[in-house]
Amino acid sequence: LSSSLSSLLLLLLLVASLASAGHGDNGNRAGGDDDDAAFARFNGAPGQGHVFTSLLVHRTTGHVYIGGKNHIWQLSSDLRQAHLVQRGPVNDSLSCGPPPARLCVGDAGATPARYQERSNFVLALHADYSGGHLVACGNVYRGACELLPLGDIAAGGGGG
Repeated sequence: LSSSLSSLLLLLLLVASLASAGHGDNGNRAGGDDDDAAFARFNGAPGQGHVFTSLLVHRTTGHVYIGGKNHIWQLSSDLRQAHLVQRGPVNDSLSCGPPPARLCVGDAGATPARYQERSNFVLALHADYSGGHLVACGNVYRGACELLPLGDIAAGGGGG
């Protein structure tokens, strides 16, 4: 059920963004200044060309977490941005794991030439309600995940 709810919310966000595209509306509500709008929308930072790849809605607070290219957004239940954390681009190698160990497959260690700057697409978000963490997994560091505080994702430095 939560997967269906997340998919529905993402669909509503996309429809809202498409419906207002090209109409000069840069407010936080669909329909401009009307505070009684039927739905809210979130577009990310204007002109930044953000790519959204994952979505999670907190089951009790209604906070929305959006993973995308190099960023994770935390929105309030009315879709106003509460926090933003940057998660890329990072210096990565396809054959090496996450810092600090950076263990590499097939050799004793990768040379600096094997590393390149890569965008981090946040591909999975999961709420660990009992631990109070947002688990965020991206495509860099061979798919490593990190832990961020559910209440304020900007307050966390990560984890394993």
